[in-house]
Amino acid sequence: QKQKQKQLVMGEKIKLCLHVVRELLGDNAHDICDQIIKQPGINLTSLSERFNPRIPYEDIQDCLQVLIIKNFVSYTTLKQNDKKNDENNTKKRKYSEIIDKIKYYIECEEIIFTIRHSHVIHISEVHIDSYAGKIMKVISLNGSLKYNDILEKVNVLIEQENALQLEKNKNENGNNNNNSTEIEDDPQLGLNDALLLDELSIKSNIHFSFTKALEKNFLISVKPFLDTDEDDDNEEIEDLEIDNNRYYKINIQQFIDYFRTEDTVYVVRQKNGILASKMIRVMLSAGGALNGLLETQIVNLLIENDESDNVHSDVNELIKILLSEELLISQQSRYIVDIGKIINILQEDVMDKIIKEKFGLEALRIFRLLIAKKQLSEQQMEREALLPTTRIRELLCKMFQQNYVILQELGISEKKYFWSVSRKAVKEQQANELCAILLKLKQRYEKETENQSNKQVLIFSILRILQTYHRLHY
Repeated sequence: QKQKQKQLVMGEKIKLCLHVVRELLGDNAHDICDQIIKQPGINLTSLSERFNPRIPYEDIQDCLQVLIIKNFVSYTTLKQNDKKNDENNTKKRKYSEIIDKIKYYIECEEIIFTIRHSHVIHISEVHIDSYAGKIMKVISLNGSLKYNDILEKVNVLIEQENALQLEKNKNENGNNNNNSTEIEDDPQLGLNDALLLDELSIKSNIHFSFTKALEKNFLISVKPFLDTDEDDDNEEIEDLEIDNNRYYKINIQQFIDYFRTEDTVYVVRQKNGILASKMIRVMLSAGGALNGLLETQIVNLLIENDESDNVHSDVNELIKILLSEELLISQQSRYIVDIGKIINILQEDVMDKIIKEKFGLEALRIFRLLIAKKQLSEQQMEREALLPTTRIRELLCKMFQQNYVILQELGISEKKYFWSVSRKAVKEQQANELCAILLKLKQRYEKETENQSNKQVLIFSILRILQTYHRLHY
């Protein structure tokens, strides 16, 4: 029953994932992912039996490899409790036996995160350079790539961008009779710098940006598909040495951490002002969420970041305020940023806005009461919320029908009914609703072919909804 409820709650998320898979990889990939969702841990033989003869065995295998390379599907060759018994025989088994042992699982969060890759590309450009943005772009289009393939595809992307820029410059030059027809002689055309670099220089720049992306943990490497010569399948490593026998993919968790840091700073700025947000940012960048920092260290970090030398008194006052609001934790004169507390404030704000929009201000008042009091009867809510029982019952029924509140029956001889809230269940429900909105927006975007301004509005809406979705999942 719990599994059925979970599938019901995740329904829209699954629909969105399958839509993205069909959009990127076609109907066969969609149908294979659909079967993996229905039966997590299914193997290749079982999959081929489901689709025989519509999709040949070899096509299913090829499609699975593409799904794995794009990180949409994960796999394991042995259950954890079987691994110890079979570890000595793994290399001796036949390939067909290994195939039958592989179990496949869908990666919904990886699929959904592909919609947000434009943010990843922008962050890479800001924190490294334009070449890093191009590296992230080609990897996002392919899922995961070997280093040499990344070099080749980035070079192709640069050539395409240069060709477009050259064409644009020719058109601009042709429309101005006073300009020379020789592009090379016109210093005002603003050709891409890559046009002036030879192939070795471009390769060197790509290599530098790729190394920086590894250092910042923007990229991680994984073993090739079905590499049975090593112990753990699909193992991720943090080795900074470039290995062309491994695939490199975007480190989603690193970017989720980046978004969480930015949202932490955003919450503090909204509550306590710009200087407080700067203080939290420098603390987080210096490890202030783990080991904490002394007040003098915080002051020095702010001065290094171009704040005035007289910031000490302001920092002392801000520390007192943030401690009183429990946004900082004090341990032996060191101050630690309580990210969990700050993100909880953000998530409550997200939940409140959605509830207010869906059910109204009175329902939000009831919801907040249930959060604060843990459990209430309708009579208790009438006293606390200052609303008539009939109105309270009406709003509770609406929220109950959409999994926002829980009704519990207590007592043996005399039955009593109490209402409560599960934050986790509400977050899952709201995430599911956001996925439904995302699916509709993506479908509208795909149908929009002519009006570029409408497409830009839709892209902005999609990214905004995705931001809200990830805020609920921190």
